[in-house]
Amino acid sequence: MRSRLQSALCLLFLGAAGIAALGAIGSLRAISQRVGGNPVNVANKNAPWVVVQTANGQQTEFFVVLADQADLSAA
Repeated sequence: MRSRLQSALCLLFLGAAGIAALGAIGSLRAISQRVGGNPVNVANKNAPWVVVQTANGQQTEFFVVLADQADLSAA
């Protein structure tokens, strides 16, 4: 019985580690993307205070308002 419990916990932790790794990779990809491939566009689409608050690697919280609504009909 103990062996089954250990196996189940091991699989649970392995699954959680896999999900965390995928989330980290997805986060890195999202950070590296640029709007239209042009870094100037990114700065022009952010409010000036966001740029000031995040200068030199600082972090802040802000809301993102999308200009267009995504087409989720295929989902």
